Amino acid sequence: MKSITFFILALPGLAVMAQVPQAFSFQGVANDVDGAPLSEIQLIVQIDILESAMAQSPTYQEEHTVMTNDNGLYSLSVGLGVATVGDFSDIKWSEGDKFIRVSLDSEGNGDFVEAGTTQLLSVPYALEAGAAPTTPRVAVNNTAISGMNQLSINTAVFPGVNVNYFYEWLDGTPEDVTIEFVGLPDNLCIKTFGYNNTSLDFNNSFILSTNGIQEIPGGFMTPQTRLEVCDPSLGLVDGIYDLTLVFKTGELALDSLDYVLTIGNPPIYASCYPSLPITMDLVENTCDVNDVVLLSSVTVSQSTTTYMNVSSPFDASQSLDVEVFVTSQGYCRFNEDYPFDLPSNFDFAFLQVREELPNQGMEFNLTYELTGTPQSQSCRFKYRH
Repeated sequence: MKSITFFILALPGLAVMAQVPQAFSFQGVANDVDGAPLSEIQLIVQIDILESAMAQSPTYQEEHTVMTNDNGLYSLSVGLGVATVGDFSDIKWSEGDKFIRVSLDSEGNGDFVEAGTTQLLSVPYALEAGAAPTTPRVAVNNTAISGMNQLSINTAVFPGVNVNYFYEWLDGTPEDVTIEFVGLPDNLCIKTFGYNNTSLDFNNSFILSTNGIQEIPGGFMTPQTRLEVCDPSLGLVDGIYDLTLVFKTGELALDSLDYVLTIGNPPIYASCYPSLPITMDLVENTCDVNDVVLLSSVTVSQSTTTYMNVSSPFDASQSLDVEVFVTSQGYCRFNEDYPFDLPSNFDFAFLQVREELPNQGMEFNLTYELTGTPQSQSCRFKYRH
């Protein structure tokens, strides 16, 4: 069997089926050793239900023969495979944690390669109790991950921005979820470049939506999302837009997220610190206070459209211009060496400054050598607004 690496893309979609035998849906992705999807091939998938993550012998085992799609994605229903160990109906779902282990055979010769083990975080109690399905419920939060509900597209830097948020299916029988982007400006497309921190960008295997609708197959996967210009020749209209993401199953709205999307070509530093000038206070210092005497604050002010002026942490009479750039994800970055005049007790110093927290602070990393002491030392200190 050729060497192949497999991984699970999504947590199992526990879509409990009403008919007997009971089952739940599961999706996964198969890749080769180079990370490219195993597209449109037949696989034999072996499913083990375990009582612990380290268990070797399964409580239940079954096999499925499936076909992958263009992205290597396959789907199956756990409980409807060919049982090789145990009986699916004998599994005590309510007694302790349950784990699912997946192994794959791409050659059809019984040589299975283990793909991974993951906990069933939403135990399918309906399988145990025959309970009636509950109303679907999800949890979403756009500040838990990115810390803000502001999106900014600087058209002079990169015509797009990542949309980060927390998503989790909570209750009810999971099913496909659609996300409607209400208020999306013209000529912006929704690019799904991964699920659950697993990239689909290899070989351009992303999903591009031009109709303002994004999909979560099975309801369990968290999409990695980027808004990008659909047609670069048309560009975007500058402005401030109210954008709402509505999470739905069918016509039922489950929850929503609100964003403020700014499109334009402002000074680049405005993406980092929109209200200049500002003062940042010293909040952390790992340097020897006898060697490195720091000021209690630094100031950041406007310089040019691509530079900010930062005062020296050693001497308030000194300052220099810091070049700023914005990444494709919309984050501000600066990380260069700055030639402040050295304190009198230094023979040598190497100072770097970088963004410490998005829109909040700066971190300085200092390597220095004291006069008469040949051994260099390193430390860091942070200023925050």
